[in-house]
Amino acid sequence: MTSERTFSSTPLFGGAMMVDLPSGFGDVSNLRQVPDHQEVYLDNTGFASIIFEINERVDTVQTDEEALRYHLDDLIDSRDEGVKIWSSSTVAFSKLPPNTSSYTLFATHDHRQRPSASSERSHTRLQQQESTGSEPGQRSPPDLDLTGILLTLIRLEAQTTDLLININIPHVKGEYDESSVQPETGRAGPLLDQAMVFRDEIFKSFEIRDWGLFVHEGEVNE
Repeated sequence: MTSERTFSSTPLFGGAMMVDLPSGFGDVSNLRQVPDHQEVYLDNTGFASIIFEINERVDTVQTDEEALRYHLDDLIDSRDEGVKIWSSSTVAFSKLPPNTSSYTLFATHDHRQRPSASSERSHTRLQQQESTGSEPGQRSPPDLDLTGILLTLIRLEAQTTDLLININIPHVKGEYDESSVQPETGRAGPLLDQAMVFRDEIFKSFEIRDWGLFVHEGEVNE
C-alpha cells in the first residue's frame, strides 16, 4: 500500500459528486450490495477502505466539532481505552462553497486492548467497515493490531445533511513495522502517512455537482 499512487476522477452517487481516488481502490458495489447512502472503495492490495456516507444532520450538539465526535462514536465508542484521538481541526475543501463547515480528525483504535461492553455495538460497526469489501475467497484482516481512522465531516446546513468521509487503515500483525507507528510522538507510520496523502487529495478534488441529491421527498412535492 505504500507504493506511489496515481489518482483518477471518480463519480459518486450516480455522478452527483466527483472525487479523485487513488489507483488500486475498487468500487465495492461491484462485489456486493452497498447501502444507498454509502459509496465504499476498498484497496485491492490491502485492507484500507475509503467510505463516503450521507447522513441526516445531527442537531443535538452545540458545535460542529462535537458533531464530528458524535459520528465517531457511531463508529466506535471514543471513550473506550483502545481509542485515541490524536488531532482534529477545521479543513477547507477547494471545490465546495467557502463557508462550508468541515472538520477532520485522526484517531487510532488499538484492537489489542479488550473493548468495553458499552462499546460492543460500535466496535462491531467499525469491524464491518474494515472488512466491507470482503467476498468469498478474499481474505479479511486476521490479526488486527490497530486501525487508523481519518474521519472527515462536511456539514451542509441548508440540506440538513452531514457528509462523512472515512478512511480506515487496518494494521495487521506481522505486516507492518510496529516501531514506526508512534502517534504520541508524531509518527503515524507509512500506511497512515500515505492515507493522509489520499485525504489531502480528497480535500482538493471533492465536489458536489448535483445539489438536488439532498432534496427531501416533501420538498419535491411542494
